[in-house]
Amino acid sequence: MDKKEFGRKQRIMEASLRDVKTTLSVISNVVAVGIGLKESGRKFTEKISYRVFVAVKKDLAELKPEEIIPAAIDGIPTDVLTPYSVVNDSGVCGEERMTLSMKRPLRAGIAVSGDSTSYGTLGWFGKLDDGTDVLLTSKHVLYDGINQIDLRKLKTAQPRLGKPAGCFCPASGNDNVIGDSVIGIRNIHSSGDTSADCAIARIHPELASDIVLEITNDSTAEILTVTGTASAVIGDN
Repeated sequence: MDKKEFGRKQRIMEASLRDVKTTLSVISNVVAVGIGLKESGRKFTEKISYRVFVAVKKDLAELKPEEIIPAAIDGIPTDVLTPYSVVNDSGVCGEERMTLSMKRPLRAGIAVSGDSTSYGTLGWFGKLDDGTDVLLTSKHVLYDGINQIDLRKLKTAQPRLGKPAGCFCPASGNDNVIGDSVIGIRNIHSSGDTSADCAIARIHPELASDIVLEITNDSTAEILTVTGTASAVIGDN
């Protein structure tokens, strides 16, 4: 299936997603429903599906008739999955302010900001279609907490926006700018709906050349390494 066909199917599924959620939510084991590529053998296939997350995945023989998730809905296959488990580490939780240090080269897990007072976490990296390196974070980190799409091109700093010195000596001041924002999307609803809070910022080329593909910061000794690439969206939207 080509990208345009993926996009067409995705838009149809998005229009029906609320009804699909309502239908499946009556099944006691279902915790969430979304749209994405169907998995097989822990690998993504080329089939778009309704991804149905259940608290516990059971064999078909163990299920009552009313607990069985249909193999397809309106001709679209379903994919039954268990959600990722996130465990709170009490030794790290609450210590995010320890990450407010300048980090070069850039890596995930460090502080970024669009101003001089607040900050948030650099989540990961990506590339635009033209090959431009970008960082991924939340809209409230680079823009604000308003539910809307924001296309303003604003300074993105690490760790926070500084104030350059008032002279021409490059060593006397640094505003910490590492790039500029591209887009911010925030659409937060009640817990029963799909929500989004994300933003993308271009990274200055001189800082993009030596990005470290790790996730860590000063509040933990743990270092997570990531390999491989994947498309950020299924279709064109």
